[in-house]
Amino acid sequence: MKRIVFTLFFVIFSVLIFAENLDNKLEVCILQSSGKNLTYKPKIKSDFGFVSFFYESICLPFGLLDMTKQDDLRSCCLDMNKSLKEEKRATFVVKNYKGGKDLKFTFGQWPNKPSILIISNYDVAEQRMLNDGEDLSNVFALSYYFVDGYIIKDSNIDEAVFDNDNLDYAKNMLYDGNIKNNKKIKTILENEINKNPTPVAYIYLAQYYFNERQVKKGLDILSENKELIESTGEKHILNLYKCAYEEGKVLETIYKN
Repeated sequence: MKRIVFTLFFVIFSVLIFAENLDNKLEVCILQSSGKNLTYKPKIKSDFGFVSFFYESICLPFGLLDMTKQDDLRSCCLDMNKSLKEEKRATFVVKNYKGGKDLKFTFGQWPNKPSILIISNYDVAEQRMLNDGEDLSNVFALSYYFVDGYIIKDSNIDEAVFDNDNLDYAKNMLYDGNIKNNKKIKTILENEINKNPTPVAYIYLAQYYFNERQVKKGLDILSENKELIESTGEKHILNLYKCAYEEGKVLETIYKN
């Protein structure tokens, strides 16, 4: 396979202006392989990593939170999560995303590695969906690894480093490869909230609890601070809140079953 460009999600926010049918909700579905074709069975301690990247690294930058029915997205996230646990490759499809073409994200793995490799048919350079058989060198793609039962983005494998911003530090620790750091996150965020109760601090604290499988506690934090969060009117904060809420609802279903 030719080298695939792994694009940070914020780079492709430009795709939002190309999505069609904004007034009509787009249809989404999961196409699952018939048999097992992944070479490992991941032992997942927390489903938060998968659910979080599904919403924040795929649904958000491609505008799917506003363009699809939330129940449909939740169902797709649940089905994809289940498929990977069953060692089956699967494809997340957004039908008629642009120009009558489907947007596709195929979930597989790096050969013989405890990983999740997502390859789309969206060419970042040309900002279009590719036809079958076209060069994949510049497609939007993501890569994650399993670390001690947690799903970590390849670019976050190294331990988070403090950069004079406690909120960023806490967020980065939530997603880095040093799982032992997780116990510090709650203290940092609660200290920040005591000093300056910002909307982002509450959102990150909710996600911390999601990662610890305390989903109700996380959802309660979002509910109790919804008015404060929405009062900012800042789109990136509202989008982060929307993602976090959806993550919580999906995790609520996963842990009930």
